[in-house]
Amino acid sequence: MAIVSEVEDRIYLIEPEHQENSIQCFSYIVSGEQTALIETGAASQGEELFEGMAKLGIDKSSLDYIIPTHIHMDHGAGSGYMTQQIPRVKVVLHESGFKHLLDPSRFKKIAQQVFGANMEDHFGPLIPIPESNVMVVKGGETIPLGGRELKIIHSPGHAPHHICIFDTKCGGLFCGEALGCYFSDDTLTIASAPPVFELEQALATKNRLEELSPAVLFFSQWAVGRKPRELMMRWEEYTRSCAELILNSLKAGESEDMIIKKIAPYTLGLDHVKWPLLEKLLDSFAISPFVAYFKREGML
Repeated sequence: MAIVSEVEDRIYLIEPEHQENSIQCFSYIVSGEQTALIETGAASQGEELFEGMAKLGIDKSSLDYIIPTHIHMDHGAGSGYMTQQIPRVKVVLHESGFKHLLDPSRFKKIAQQVFGANMEDHFGPLIPIPESNVMVVKGGETIPLGGRELKIIHSPGHAPHHICIFDTKCGGLFCGEALGCYFSDDTLTIASAPPVFELEQALATKNRLEELSPAVLFFSQWAVGRKPRELMMRWEEYTRSCAELILNSLKAGESEDMIIKKIAPYTLGLDHVKWPLLEKLLDSFAISPFVAYFKREGML
């Protein structure tokens, strides 16, 4: 059963009930004269989202926009399932990633390499989105909802197609994973992801987001941040420290276990979220994106 709460004026958080046992994310309903859903999560979250919308008195057929911050399995992979249920909805996707949801066959193969051949048993099906439902953006566009506007900000680093969404009414920033993961106990962690994490782009994105002077950060995992400037500074410090530790340790020939212990203060640990599917992957998720980046840059 989805947990629904109003986090700002007519912005509602839909929290999956069993997030600690799965790879899920928060979703947000932004309501004006029109309505937008930010983050679908995987298809397995779809029915909980519809339930949450019903609690708000929103008929799913009236949803105007679906806006995933990026198409990773735990953020935007459910867009096809949602579109199948709401044929009129527009799905807002960045130009560098939208084709992977028009035809998710390659996306599915990559996901299976990471999560296993039966990953759809956990995430639900990857369903293609009809091209007529897709609104392709580059960054800089504004989506009017009536009474408020959502500004699309291209925010690469975590992924090349990542976008953030800035709400002009409350000054809130839906930051996806561009600024890491944040927990209700004030824990912040980095959020690097294979295979195309780009360190310098991620840091540059943080600087551009900071220029917006957001009043609040709506994280997709797993809390709302009320101290935006402090959280942005912490995220940059953690990301730089983690990168330096990994690079120096690799050059020194240290083992992966030693590196994991060193970077533990900056990464997503199992003490916060229990993900049976990822227990063997979380550590490599923290290290491998940096390794791939250092190799592309000729630093290793």
